[in-house]
Amino acid sequence: MRSIMLVWVWCVLLASLDHQTFMIQGHLLPVKDVKVFPEHNITIEGGTWVLNVEWTDVENAVPEKLMYDIEVLLTEQEKRLHYETIEVKRDLSTPHRWKWTSLFPLECTSLSVRLRYRDQNQTGPWSPLYPYEGTARNPDTHVYPHDQSFLVGSNITFCCITETPLENCTIPISNRTYISEPYQLQSRTGQQNLKCGYYGATVFVGYPPDDQDLRCVTRDLISVECNWTFGRDTLVTEKTTLTKYTLNGRKCEVNKVEEFGHCAVNEANVTNWTLIAINPLGVKILNYTADPLHRVFLKAPTNVHTRAVYERNATINWDWNVKAYDSFLMICQVELNGHLYNKNFSGSRLTSIVLVDLQPFTNYTAKVSCGSSENFYMWGDWSDITRFRTKEDIPEALDVWIQYLEQNAYVLSKPLTKEQSHGVLTGYELTTIDPKNEISIQSETLCYPVSFGNKMSDRKISVSAKNSAGLSPPANITITSYPGVNVSQIRGINGGFNISWEERSSSSCGYVVDWFQTYSKKKCDLKWIKIPPGHLSTRIQSESLHSGVRYTVSVYSCTAGAPQLLQKSEGYAIEQRPSEKVQDLTGSVNGRNLLLSWKEVPLDEQKGFIQGYRVTTIPSGADKAYISTITNETSVQLTLDPGTYDITVAAFTSAGEGVNATFPTTMNKSHMYDEMIVAMVLGSSVAALVFIIIAFLCYRKKKWIKKMLYPDIPKPKLLGQWATKRMYCSQMTEPYIKCEIQEIHGIDPTSTSLEPAEDSALISSNSSSGPVNLSYQNVSELSFVLSYPSVTSFITSDPLSSSSDAKMLTSFIENPTYIMSWPADVSQISGPTLEMDDAYHPAPTVVQTFLETDGNYKPHALL
Repeated sequence: MRSIMLVWVWCVLLASLDHQTFMIQGHLLPVKDVKVFPEHNITIEGGTWVLNVEWTDVENAVPEKLMYDIEVLLTEQEKRLHYETIEVKRDLSTPHRWKWTSLFPLECTSLSVRLRYRDQNQTGPWSPLYPYEGTARNPDTHVYPHDQSFLVGSNITFCCITETPLENCTIPISNRTYISEPYQLQSRTGQQNLKCGYYGATVFVGYPPDDQDLRCVTRDLISVECNWTFGRDTLVTEKTTLTKYTLNGRKCEVNKVEEFGHCAVNEANVTNWTLIAINPLGVKILNYTADPLHRVFLKAPTNVHTRAVYERNATINWDWNVKAYDSFLMICQVELNGHLYNKNFSGSRLTSIVLVDLQPFTNYTAKVSCGSSENFYMWGDWSDITRFRTKEDIPEALDVWIQYLEQNAYVLSKPLTKEQSHGVLTGYELTTIDPKNEISIQSETLCYPVSFGNKMSDRKISVSAKNSAGLSPPANITITSYPGVNVSQIRGINGGFNISWEERSSSSCGYVVDWFQTYSKKKCDLKWIKIPPGHLSTRIQSESLHSGVRYTVSVYSCTAGAPQLLQKSEGYAIEQRPSEKVQDLTGSVNGRNLLLSWKEVPLDEQKGFIQGYRVTTIPSGADKAYISTITNETSVQLTLDPGTYDITVAAFTSAGEGVNATFPTTMNKSHMYDEMIVAMVLGSSVAALVFIIIAFLCYRKKKWIKKMLYPDIPKPKLLGQWATKRMYCSQMTEPYIKCEIQEIHGIDPTSTSLEPAEDSALISSNSSSGPVNLSYQNVSELSFVLSYPSVTSFITSDPLSSSSDAKMLTSFIENPTYIMSWPADVSQISGPTLEMDDAYHPAPTVVQTFLETDGNYKPHALL
């Protein structure tokens, strides 16, 4: 234990002795042998920014890590610019170096540097000041920095060495130096200028190199070519600041006008390539590693030409101008008319290929490119273009169809395209076959009329196209008489027609849908499409249809014989408003009624299905238009008040209303009143005429009418016993008599008498005529005068009549308001009877009932 303590004490003593060698009388030693110089110990013409400070450690310094305080000052003003404490590892063999970048160029003024030791909180004395003079003592005026390159966005402080402050440089740092505020360089033009009084400086602004995508290939199998992209523009355009390139240490001349950088070396066995790009603002290093034989980029074939050209194939030959390709396995591709040919070709030193499946009589352009077949990397350069034309061949078969137009039939064909014609067409050959003979006709058109003569029989027609190579395969069709079928409406959907139909078992070769403009009478103006068997719908696209045009669409079944019409419809792919007015708008006035009538819009101007007509009444001077009615008819009746009107009629479709047709009219009051008066007079005249005719007929038939309506009234008879009320009549001035009814309190048949008038006769009647309707007032005495021309009435009395008869008469007279009916058998009544004859009276109820029942009335006994 004692030994351990001795060792520890010994170590502390040694440490204290070593530490004392680093200090004198308790103070740290000063730093000596300090050197101050710019970067690389050279001064750049436009300005130096980095200051280097170099010194060595004290020989007796014991600590492994030493600390130094470093201070940079403005020499003349003794003003601190920078202060820093650094820690370094003790190194007695190599001096320490510290770098400091100034805020302004070192040439602007004189700077001084000093150092001192630091041991935790204890510091040594400062070393002497070590100056860096710069160029401030030069009597000439200068501005720093100038003609230097800086990154875009850098903050730069300029200084001006002059006797007095000038524009932009106003902050003094010495007796002859003034600096500017930090100036941020944001120019995208590549340079920035600063003016300081009559002097100025120019600096360049840009970016370091940004090259990308280094790739190295071999083209001739003995050398290597490297390519890369330049990346972002550096903006540095001065010759002394342009980017410089080296490839594997060899200088590369690069033309930045080109899109890619390019550099070649004659080393095909190197597998690693390094590209270095450098400019004053930075460095970019790119590396690429690969076996050159796996990066083969073949050159273009030369002397490409065609050796043999036929209708549907051609042979292409070419040469190679690279000796190393003689035994090289390659694969080649061909671009034909701007599209890659569907087959590649392989071989050793390939120089010839055959192209097949070409179109006859067609112009072609071809070029060739090849690559490595074993280790394919990329296709080589394209050769020059060679041109050739294949020979003619017979045309393809025509697509023929039928058009029926005004009871005529036309055979027409779709034009063959250039590829289908296989040459220059010289005409068409039509062969008509009927049961009796066969006729061939040469035609130069695609539309041929077929005549049936007097007999409408089926015709089989064969059509072929012709060129210098011969006739195309025949296209056959059988034509029959014009088929008839009901026409329906079809609506367009999204600018086209969706067509569907029912399947027909007789359809052996599919279906045909054709369409044409309904109101166009142009022959062979027909389009059609053929539908394969099993398909029962299709769509007619809008490309072949026009807006506002009515089309007739027909569907045929293709059979072994003549096509069979299945359905026909008419419609508009896109409906529009009618483009024309209604025709012949007229009106007729009848009192307050106006009858308008018109004819339809012309068919080819309807532009859609007419859904109706809008009739608008516009009173003169009114602010508001009054819509009268919407009708589907071509006439309408309006009731109008007196005034002036403009009445418009417009047809409308689903797309809207068409052009208005206007009918102006005036409704006059006097005209209306005249019409009313005429109507009244005419009605009165008709009524008067009818009355006269009826009166004349009544006059001619007066006896019959009198007999039917007013038969003769029988003379009264007094039957039976006298009643207590009696009637007394006396002769007055002829032919009048006076009658009185008196009440008799006593009945004496023997003393009672009625004196008949002179020249009279007793008339009794058993007639069964209707009862006499007499209305009297029940008063004690009633005097009245009866006037009957040429009529004499008698009241007779039988002195022998019984009292029962008198009671009957009394009963008869006492109830004068009661309407009686004669008994069924008047002759059975005994005693005196009061009868009246030839007297006028209203038609009895019995007669009226008789007429109303057409003579079937049967009188009944009075109960």
